[in-house]
Amino acid sequence: MIFSDLIPFNPNYHQCFDPNLAWFGLYSVDKEASWNWIDNTPFNFSEWAPGRPSNSHGYDNCGFLHGTSCGISYGKWGDGLCDAKVGYSVCKKPAFS
Repeated sequence: MIFSDLIPFNPNYHQCFDPNLAWFGLYSVDKEASWNWIDNTPFNFSEWAPGRPSNSHGYDNCGFLHGTSCGISYGKWGDGLCDAKVGYSVCKKPAFS
């Protein structure tokens, strides 16, 4: 299961804008030359959609999970503006032992 299965994206909302995006703690400070997690764990896995990250605005420094097709595979990552008002945020929680 990927975490896009856990987010209650609205299946009736088919626009490619912010309400069906989820921010999950991925950011860049060097115009996407490298990516970082907000908790500083190593960035060693990615699910970028084809052609992403694209930095189309010149400062698309946050990674987002897409909840609609929008030309990007559902559940794949895209890049966008960090000040976007997205519909969801994914938080890290310690696993039970």
